[in-house]
Amino acid sequence: MSTETTSVDTSSKLADIERNVDHELGLDCPDDEFLTPFKRYFLGMYYKIKVNSSRYWLISPYFLLASILSGILSLCLSASLSISENFHNQHHNFYTSNSLTYLTVPLGFAFEVLIIRTIFVGCGGSGIPAAMIMYHKDPDPLSNASKYVSLRILIGKFLLTWFTLWLGGSAGKEGPTAIISGSIFIVTLSLYLRYIPGSSAQFRSSSTGSSTPYVKLALASGAGSGIAAAFNTILGGFVFAVEEFSGYYDPSYGRMLTISVAGSVGAYYGFNALLESGSSGTLRNYALPFYGSVTVTGDLFAGNMLYISIVNGVTLGLLGGLNAQALLLLLEVKSWTSRKSPHLAYAWAIACGVLFVSLASNASTGDTYAASLFGNGDSAVVQALSSNNYCASTKTEGYISAWFGIAKATATLLTYLSGTCGGIFAPTFSTASGFATLTYCGLWKEALSTVDASFCVISGTASYFSGFTGSPMTTFALITGMVYVKGTAEEQMMYMAGTLISSIVGSHCSAFITPVKLYERMSHILLEGYEKDKPAPETSWSWAIWVRERCFPDLPGSTFVRVAESSDETTGETQEDNVEMGTFKKEWDKLRELDFFPNYY
Repeated sequence: MSTETTSVDTSSKLADIERNVDHELGLDCPDDEFLTPFKRYFLGMYYKIKVNSSRYWLISPYFLLASILSGILSLCLSASLSISENFHNQHHNFYTSNSLTYLTVPLGFAFEVLIIRTIFVGCGGSGIPAAMIMYHKDPDPLSNASKYVSLRILIGKFLLTWFTLWLGGSAGKEGPTAIISGSIFIVTLSLYLRYIPGSSAQFRSSSTGSSTPYVKLALASGAGSGIAAAFNTILGGFVFAVEEFSGYYDPSYGRMLTISVAGSVGAYYGFNALLESGSSGTLRNYALPFYGSVTVTGDLFAGNMLYISIVNGVTLGLLGGLNAQALLLLLEVKSWTSRKSPHLAYAWAIACGVLFVSLASNASTGDTYAASLFGNGDSAVVQALSSNNYCASTKTEGYISAWFGIAKATATLLTYLSGTCGGIFAPTFSTASGFATLTYCGLWKEALSTVDASFCVISGTASYFSGFTGSPMTTFALITGMVYVKGTAEEQMMYMAGTLISSIVGSHCSAFITPVKLYERMSHILLEGYEKDKPAPETSWSWAIWVRERCFPDLPGSTFVRVAESSDETTGETQEDNVEMGTFKKEWDKLRELDFFPNYY
């Protein structure tokens, strides 16, 4: 009895909906079995356009606006850090031959840790693991955004990254840039939800009624935009966002991510052009490939290229995995000591600072690669790729010491363990170029004397970096976007194929040593620290609380979103939703409940 009643009710509801919409579409006609599929098709498209058009008109401008702001701020960070990079290149003896650095660097690291534990809480390290916690683990990411991405995190990352690199730390800008960009997206989203009429209804999933999917999409888009702007490659930022932040999928994901990454890099290039047009040529041309270009000078026989790619992938991939495992083990040891006493963080900072200065002063005196031990080490990669004298025995252009890869890896490890702010992508590229050059000089130059040297270096760099991060597609996209190959189309394809093979082989081989990807494991360690570590007493100092609350208030839109979603739970649908979506959304929901459309709708 109940089944028949339900069937009658369903049929009558469906008939009423069809009659109303037929009249609006001008499809009033006698029922015909042949016309029914076409009526359903036009009806479905009609409702999809009505429901989604207003949503896209509100969502797309937000992503474009946030991406432009992200690109501008990324350019500002890059331009400011290039000053410290030039200082390292020209005055590296200031760090290597000055005994005062034994005092300034350790105390500088300790001071930065103090600032992180009082004012800029959560700004230590790369920041990408914290963003992954927010993306994958936090059930209410926007309400808890102040832990991971916020206005305070944005300012803190900018200032502290600049401070770390001026101290001489071996750190990069890409992790902080990704978090700065993610913070821009989240802060802009909060303001958007607060002040744009009707945005609360549009930034909500049609299936769950929650804004969380769009918050996660904004975070992933921001991180991808930051990586794209930091390395001057749209494809690299896009692939990074997909490979590292792939827990949420929506049909609009790819569209919005493309708008974000392209808008960020476009703003980066555009404002850089404006700056350079009014300068004297001292600014770096950020619109060029990040690591410049290479010229094909040797043979690119397919069989040799495959052989080199596989061997580099196995050997250097395992080496990258060993480096990643060492970093993870030391991070776990540091986390364990923090549970014993929160004050040991300063001991770590001072000890790492002393060891870092000792390494730099003892290993690099008089060496042309001394400057690359400090900062992100971009000059080492550029010199390794552009030199025609890879295996020189004297300190000439293109010379790279056998110890450089180990020294740069150790310097990066010490800087990250100190607890300061900075990324590990760029220093790891520098480390990879050192090991790749050593592999070419020690193996491939003797075994295959006519092989192209640049290919061997790029293949080795991709192998090591992929083994270190466990992200082969991100490695491939970044390297192919950062390095331009001067040659024929066939030679360029050979380079790309070799880079892809090396990245995949290196990632799979490193999995035997590091089964979990680097950032994923780092996020687990960080999350465990949130749950088990003793709180730092400096965080609760009265002046620190006053600065955090007065200078960096909570996101203005978070409370607004919570109120809107709580009203949904109690009443089912708010008055604002009725006004914004109108009868079309209600009718569309009815059709979905009645399973009116085929699966492909």
